Amino acid sequence: MGPLGFDRFCVRWNNVSDLGPRVNGSLEKFLQSYDMVNKVSPIQDIWPSPRLIRAGRALAGVDQATLALEAGVTRQAVSVIETDESEKMDPRRRKILEAMQRVLEDKYGIEFFAASQNSGEGVRFRK
Repeated sequence: MGPLGFDRFCVRWNNVSDLGPRVNGSLEKFLQSYDMVNKVSPIQDIWPSPRLIRAGRALAGVDQATLALEAGVTRQAVSVIETDESEKMDPRRRKILEAMQRVLEDKYGIEFFAASQNSGEGVRFRK
């Protein structure tokens, strides 16, 4: 069964517009948030990887608390993202990872690069 008896609710109401505009709008928002939370990105779609974010932070000489402050997240969120080794990542964590990436690239001049035939993935300072 889905959250809050959602599966039974869908069976009962085949046409959401029958519920009226106010309920219909609330239900649509619920469905969008439910979909967002329950979608995950496979590890090959996550760029840069949490390991590279951690390496970029170390190269920049920034502690977790500073990066968290500049990315607008908590230090605990930075710690969780950096140690995430799971095969998939939910959109909320993905959003935090992207915020951390932006700070490292824009403020500290860190560049993340993918693996090539001659070398592996990594981080470096932009020229």
